[in-house]
Amino acid sequence: MKKQVVAAALAIFVSHSAAKAIDIKSYDADPAFTRKIGNWYEQAPAALKDRMFNPLVIVVKDRDILNTKIMQGAIHAPESTVPNRPDISAFANKGTPGKMPRRIIFIQSAMLKDIDEWQRHTVLHEMMHLFDGHPELFWRSRTQWLSNEAEFLAMFIAEKADYERKPKSKYNKWFDYYFSSPQEAYAEAGARAILPLVGARYREYNPEFDRLFSRVIGYVRKQLTEAGVKVR
Repeated sequence: MKKQVVAAALAIFVSHSAAKAIDIKSYDADPAFTRKIGNWYEQAPAALKDRMFNPLVIVVKDRDILNTKIMQGAIHAPESTVPNRPDISAFANKGTPGKMPRRIIFIQSAMLKDIDEWQRHTVLHEMMHLFDGHPELFWRSRTQWLSNEAEFLAMFIAEKADYERKPKSKYNKWFDYYFSSPQEAYAEAGARAILPLVGARYREYNPEFDRLFSRVIGYVRKQLTEAGVKVR
């Protein structure tokens, strides 16, 4: 039985090992917005897309449509309650063979509350979640996320402890979120390494983020570079 499970997992890996053109499924989302998401995905570095292993990319008009499609069985229910938070505009699932497809879901109504630069950043952030938790890890080790490896966890925990001792800033809502889990810190550091945020609204935010997550950023940049992903 164990051999059969490994063989099935290997078959899934092989079938998803070569990147192909993105195929987006839209549920009542605006076609122009859906195309924009697809264009940003395609503009990501080729080496990053190679590590996506061809996930489902889904764009839904709003949270009501998402919940309706989940109830109808058209979309698998998420693995956690995080996507139910009103401030979440997108989420990724690394996938579980036979249970959950590998995918990224974007919620148009929530995405459009922010500017294009942040929307594009969100696409890269979600792609980084799949870089972090790629299918090979299902049978290579018990560590299902690169961000759960001991070296990265030690850096994350140390920087979180430093952060909790610092005075509060006006950006704490964002920082609190990225310190909420190793996976969020990893994805955000990676997205910023691939395409830095340069808009005026980020001029104060960027230096604070870089100071708070300096070790995390260095670690993720190194892993991206070793995977052939160009960083800036």
